[in-house]
Amino acid sequence: MSKNLKNISDEELYHILKSDKNNARLAFDEIYTRYSQLIYTFCRKYLNTRDITDDMFQEVFTKLYLAAKEDTEINNIGGYLFVTARNLCLNENQKKTNSSITYDNLDFNYNNNNMEYTELQKIIDIAINSLPDQFKEVIIMKEYLDMTYEEIAQVIGQNKNNARIRIFRAKEKLREILQPILNDYQQK
Repeated sequence: MSKNLKNISDEELYHILKSDKNNARLAFDEIYTRYSQLIYTFCRKYLNTRDITDDMFQEVFTKLYLAAKEDTEINNIGGYLFVTARNLCLNENQKKTNSSITYDNLDFNYNNNNMEYTELQKIIDIAINSLPDQFKEVIIMKEYLDMTYEEIAQVIGQNKNNARIRIFRAKEKLREILQPILNDYQQK
């Protein structure tokens, strides 16, 4: 190819993936390079299990490849990938509802006055994982992936104001979960 693929828009890359057999692999690799870290981070934070994350992550890009081969029209590659990742993660979470964590019975070892960052991060991860799906997904997108309200709204299929409200409620719920733990820690 005469053009450098790094300078080509997502839409052009997708068109190449759909219609140019000689350069389809290069186009797919460039899309993968652009989005793989974000998609993996979303799946990993959402599912909190490496094996399942790896499967969901691979499935997201497989679906993109199959959509291109089926000549499906996609105008927003990033949006498509995040919506696909979100739907796969939601479906996976529904499968394991019987083994969900309830935050009412969590027992943390936080008596040490010199609580390490990693311990605090584990507590936060457990708290995020205990959120209802609608809140967990927006917290991950906003706080870990630094997505804008507009991007989050597009992924969750809502308008920007509804995305803001959901993020606000998610943060409130997270504070509610973490407050007893932080109060205990401050008293010791």
